[in-house]
Amino acid sequence: MTAVELAADRARLLGVLADLFASGCRVPCVDSSDPTPWTADDPAEQELAARMCVGCAGFADCRTFIRRWPKESGVYGATTEADRRPRPGRRPATTSPTTRGTTR
Repeated sequence: MTAVELAADRARLLGVLADLFASGCRVPCVDSSDPTPWTADDPAEQELAARMCVGCAGFADCRTFIRRWPKESGVYGATTEADRRPRPGRRPATTSPTTRGTTR
């Protein structure tokens, strides 16, 4: 996968989120007066953002994006960077602690 593909996928995702928000749907990362938690380096802030993702109209789109681009920084589809980081003895997580046990 190339940087051009990443940029195109990111632009598509941002367009979807903007359209959902414009149509009145709940999109916390777009609606927030402070988008910092979604881009923060601090794990606690990322966890806060991941919890706010639950119930977002764009959740599935974000999850699809981050499954394709798991090394992207920030919070996508209720997963933090730590959630997506491979750990010895297990595959990278595809769910966040905030969404484990759900059917999504």
